[in-house]
Amino acid sequence: MRGSEGRDAPIYDRRVTQPEARNTRALDEDLAMGERNALEFLTVLSAVTQDTLVLFEPLAADDGRQDFVCVWSSGAAARMLRRDASTLRGDRFLNVFPGGGQLYDVLLDTYRSGEIRSGEIDVAPIAAPVTRISYRVVPVDGVLALSVLDQSTTRQVEERAANLEQMVLAGAQLSTVAAAVLRPLVDRNASVTDMAIEYVNGPGAVLFNATPEALSGSTVRQVLGLHEFPANGVFLRIANSWQAQVAEAFDVEAIRTPLPRMWLRCHVTPLDDVVIVHADDITTRLDEEAALRASEQRYRSLFETANEGIALAALDGRFLVVNNTFAAMFDSTRDELIGRSALDFVDASEQEWTLSEARDAVEGAARSPRRPVRFRRPDGSLFWAISASTVTRDEEGTVTGFLIMALDIDDREQALEALRTSEARYRAIVEHADVLIALTDARGQVEFINDRLSELLGIDPAAVIGRSAIGFYAPEDKRQIIDDFRRLSTDSRPILRSRNSLVAADGRHVPTIGSAVGLYGSEPERPLEGIVIVGADVSQIIEQENSRRELAAALAVAEQSERERLASDLHDGPVQRLSALSMRLGAASLSGHIDEQLVTFAEDVLTSTIGELRSLLFQLTPPDLQAEHLGHALLARATKLLATNVTVALDDHISTPLADETAQALFRIGQEAIVNVAKHAYASAVRISLSETATDFILEVEDNGIGGRPDQFRRAGYGHLGVRSMTDRARQIGGRCEISSEPGGGTTVFLRIPRTRG
Repeated sequence: MRGSEGRDAPIYDRRVTQPEARNTRALDEDLAMGERNALEFLTVLSAVTQDTLVLFEPLAADDGRQDFVCVWSSGAAARMLRRDASTLRGDRFLNVFPGGGQLYDVLLDTYRSGEIRSGEIDVAPIAAPVTRISYRVVPVDGVLALSVLDQSTTRQVEERAANLEQMVLAGAQLSTVAAAVLRPLVDRNASVTDMAIEYVNGPGAVLFNATPEALSGSTVRQVLGLHEFPANGVFLRIANSWQAQVAEAFDVEAIRTPLPRMWLRCHVTPLDDVVIVHADDITTRLDEEAALRASEQRYRSLFETANEGIALAALDGRFLVVNNTFAAMFDSTRDELIGRSALDFVDASEQEWTLSEARDAVEGAARSPRRPVRFRRPDGSLFWAISASTVTRDEEGTVTGFLIMALDIDDREQALEALRTSEARYRAIVEHADVLIALTDARGQVEFINDRLSELLGIDPAAVIGRSAIGFYAPEDKRQIIDDFRRLSTDSRPILRSRNSLVAADGRHVPTIGSAVGLYGSEPERPLEGIVIVGADVSQIIEQENSRRELAAALAVAEQSERERLASDLHDGPVQRLSALSMRLGAASLSGHIDEQLVTFAEDVLTSTIGELRSLLFQLTPPDLQAEHLGHALLARATKLLATNVTVALDDHISTPLADETAQALFRIGQEAIVNVAKHAYASAVRISLSETATDFILEVEDNGIGGRPDQFRRAGYGHLGVRSMTDRARQIGGRCEISSEPGGGTTVFLRIPRTRG
C-alpha cells in the first residue's frame, strides 16, 4: 500500500463537511439507511478479512481528556487481543490496548491533525503476545481506522493485501448506493489522464442507464463522454483525492451526456493503486431542500417584516423567537426578550386570564380569541394591544409551545379615549346649552332633544323620542316646516332658517327663531340621514321689545308731562310773581309814586324767581360724572334739592370705574328718588348708599318720611318722571328698580344694575 505519512489530510467528518443539517424526515431516513448499510458491510467484512482492524470514535472523557471508544473490530483483531469481538465494542482505547500509551499518542495526533499516520511501535506484553507491531491510522468519516500488523511474521502481510481486495469488493457489492472501483491511469508526468472502471455495482450502472457488464472495462472519460475535465468536476475531485491519498466527501454537479445534469454526493476512499467511489443521486433531495429554503425564506421574510408583533414561546412561557415588530412594541431588542417569560410583560390584572387561556389551549380548546390585552414594558409603562395565541405542535401532534400575535393599539385607544372625552364634553354642552337643540332621522322623527327644549315643551325627553318633529310646531307653521324638510332631502341645501312657534304641553305658543341643517351620507348620492335643528326662545326678546315700545311711549308722555310741569311751575311760580310785580310797578308808574316798600317787594320777587329758575336748570342739567365721582354728585344734588333742615348721609363703597351709560343711569334714577323725597316725603333724614358685588352695582336711597301705600308708587304720574319711568329706565339697561314703602314708615328705592349688560 502506498505510504502517505506527512501529507496534509484533513479528517472527513460527516457532521462538519456535509451541507448544513436540515431537520427533514427524508434526511433522517437517509442517515438511518446509511447506518444499516454500514453495519451490514462491517459484519461481512469481519467474517472475510484476516486484517487486524479496529475502528475508534472520538469520545470526550469525564475529566476533559480526549478519549476514544471502539465501535468495531475485525475477528483477527479480537483473536490477536484475545478478546471476544462483542466485548471490544464500546470499550475505551486503553482498555483495548492496556500497554498502548505510545499508540494512544499516535491516535490523538491523527485525530487533531487529520493526517494519516503509520509506523512501528513497541507495546507492553499484556496487550498481545507480540512486543512490536506496525500500525496505520486513517481518519475516515469521523472515525479513526487502526490497522495493526504483527511484525513477527510476513505471511500476514500477503494475506492482508488479498483480504483488503476482497473487503473492498464486498463493500461495493453490498452498498445500496452507486459504487465503483476505479484504477487511475497516469502518464509519464504522473498526471491522471483517465480512470479505468474495474468494478461497478448495480445502482452505479443504473445511474448511467447501463449494465455493470457494459461499464466494466470502460474508462470514466468514455462513460461521461468528456473531452476536457472541468475544474470542479467529479473526475478532478476523485483524481486529487487519490493522489493525496486522503478520503473525501463532497457534493458536485455532474454532467451526463446526453442525460440531464444531476447532483451527486460522493464519498471517495483511496486505497493504494485504486480508489473506491460511492455516489448518491441527491438531485431530488437538493431540489426539495431548495424549495424548502425558498419557502422558509418567504415565511421568514413575512415573519420579519410583518407589521404585527409575532413571537414563539416554549411551554413554560419563555420567548424563543420574536420579530422586530414585537420587540419594538416593548422598546426592546430581540436579544433582550429571548429567554424572558411572556408573563413578565403582561399586566398583573391580565395574568390570571392569560394563564387560563394557555391551559385551555394546551388541553385542546380552540385558539384564544383576539382581545385587547394590557402589556407592560420593561420600564413599567403600560400599553394596549390586540392579542391572540395558539399552540404549536410537532409531527406527532404533541404541543410544543405557543404562537403569540399582538397588534399595538395604544395610539388607537388613546385616540378613542380622547374621542370619548370630546364626545362627552360636547354632549354635555349640547344637553345643557341654553339654546333649543333637536336631532331627527331622515323621516323627521325625533331622536334627541336637549334639556332646554324639554323644559320649554314641558315634556320628558324619553316621551319625545320617536315622535314626528312636525307635531310640535304651531298649526300655522307646519306647512313651512314640511317644505323645509322636503328641500333638505332633495336640494341638499346646507342651512335653512325660519321663524315659527312651538306648542308646549300646556298649550302655550312659544315664538322661536332657528335653523335646520341636513346630515348626509358619504355615498355619491349623499342621501339624507338626519336633520339637526337649533333654535332660540325669543319670547323674552319680544317682551323686551314690547317693553321698550311701552317705555318709549311712557318717555314721550313723561316728556310731555315734564314740559307741562315746567310750564306749570313757571306759570305758578316765577310768572305769577313777575306778573304781580309788573302790575304793582304799572300802578306805581301811573300814580307817579314809587315807595321804598315797592322796591323791597320787587327785590324779593326777583331774588326768589332767579333761585327757582336756577333750581329748575340744575335739575335739568346732569353733572360731569367723568370729572366728579358719582357719590359726590348725588350728595351735591341732595344738598341742593333738599331743605336745609334735612340731614344727608352718604355711604359710597364703589371703587370700580363705571361705564358712562351705567353712571348716568345710577345718577338719573338716584336724582329722581331725591326729588321725590324733596317734594313728597316731608323727611328729616336721607341716606344714600352705593355698593358693588361681583356681578352688580347697587344704589339705595332711604328716607324717614311719611311713606305711602305700595300701589301709590305704581302710578305713572307720581313724582318727577314717575316711579314707572324709574323702573323702565332701569330695565332698559338690564337692571331692576324696586320701591318699598309703608304709611309712616318712610320709603326706600333699591336699584341693581349688572356690571355687564345682558
